[in-house]
Amino acid sequence: MKSCTRLLATTVAMIATLAAEPAAFAPATAEAASRAQVGSNTASQRVKLGLNKSVVIDLPSDAYDILVANPTVADAVTRTARRIYLFGKAVGQTNIFVFGPNGEQIVSLDLAVERDVAGLEDYIKRFIPNSQIKVELINDNVVLTGTVDTPLDSKRAVDLATIFVTGGEATTGQYSQTASGGSQNGGVDINNPDQTRQKSKIVNLLQIIGEDQVTLKVTVAEVSRTVMKQLGVNLIGAYQVTAALNHLLTRPGGRVINISSIAAYTGGSGAGAAQGYAAAKAGLIGLTYGMARELAPQGVTVNAVAPGFVADTGFTEDFPPERVQWLVGQTLTGRAGETADVAAAVSYLASPDASWVCGQVLHVNGGTLFGR
Repeated sequence: MKSCTRLLATTVAMIATLAAEPAAFAPATAEAASRAQVGSNTASQRVKLGLNKSVVIDLPSDAYDILVANPTVADAVTRTARRIYLFGKAVGQTNIFVFGPNGEQIVSLDLAVERDVAGLEDYIKRFIPNSQIKVELINDNVVLTGTVDTPLDSKRAVDLATIFVTGGEATTGQYSQTASGGSQNGGVDINNPDQTRQKSKIVNLLQIIGEDQVTLKVTVAEVSRTVMKQLGVNLIGAYQVTAALNHLLTRPGGRVINISSIAAYTGGSGAGAAQGYAAAKAGLIGLTYGMARELAPQGVTVNAVAPGFVADTGFTEDFPPERVQWLVGQTLTGRAGETADVAAAVSYLASPDASWVCGQVLHVNGGTLFGR
């Protein structure tokens, strides 16, 4: 065929041609193909056709002239005066024009021949049953979208798509080999188009939902371990020490002073360890209240000190300068706390002057938090 094919026929000629060549396009094949009906519209109408698949087009009026712009992409064969049979030969696009008896245009078709991805989607559902994958084609390249449970499922989907577009050994026969030259003194030159033909790409846009779940579980487990560690050191440790030394407390006049933190009220300033620290320090305040009720009748006072930002400690020495500046800016006094400030509060609560102070939380934070 040339680049353009023109089929001129009257209704009688069409029938005669079909009668003379019944093996060319068997009626069963055409009837088994999908069918589409087009309207009498001179504007182009889009038709999609699978590679090596066919479709029957019912026309609005009798056709006398059919023009296929690129016969290497598709063939158009007349069945009757109002029915044509389109066959997708190669991936690509072409135009098909149908004219009436007076040369007027009846139908204009924009035909796109693509691979039929329905088979690939069926295989993916079969081999990756828990996936929700949609397969689309863009210029004969495969795009995978949707969700899978694991990275392995994502790789399997890409592998199946790769097999789909590349084929196997048997598909090599779809592409011709040509030989030229040759003599008694020399061999022939064999040209294999398979070696140079363009290969389709696989674009993997799949979302792995199981990965988020695994990450969430790991994160929760890590946070749980951190929180338990903080609770063990800051809360349970304080309880166990007090319980162990309870018999040594002077009665009356004994003092129990727990060191809590402003984080018990603010929730800390981060995730993981900061949350565990804040939870432990908040629990320590509750422990202070409970111990005060238990020990105060025996003449032992129980209180807590809740320091704010104290600069000259190992706990805060790694804070970046901008964070230190922000924390100082939150105070009413305009300066960071010092260990001496906290020591003075503890000294007061341990002194006889605080004998009537019990079950209290003394905030030492430069006015960062007040009214609590």
